[in-house]
Parts: sequence; structure tokens; C-alpha cells
Amino acid sequence: MGKLVLMNHPLIEHKIGYIRRTSTGTKDFRDAIGEIAMLIGYE
Repeated sequence: MGKLVLMNHPLIEHKIGYIRRTSTGTKDFRDAIGEIAMLIGYE
């Protein structure tokens, strides 16, 4: 099994907080997930 890596990145933390809001719509949720994936890939 792979090694667990914890990300401590302010923008990723902000995006995760945004997608956890109940008021976040489906399109915004999917867009934010894509942005998080790009940021994680860059790290």
C-alpha cells in the first residue's frame, strides 16, 4: 500500500472548506475538485 501524504497548503485548505459548504452547487463543487487535483499534482 502507498505512503500517506498530508498536504498543508493554504489554497487547498481553502478549496476543501469551500466544497464542504452545503451551499456549494454541483458545478462549483466539481470545478473546485478539479482545481484541488491540479494543485496536488503540482506538489
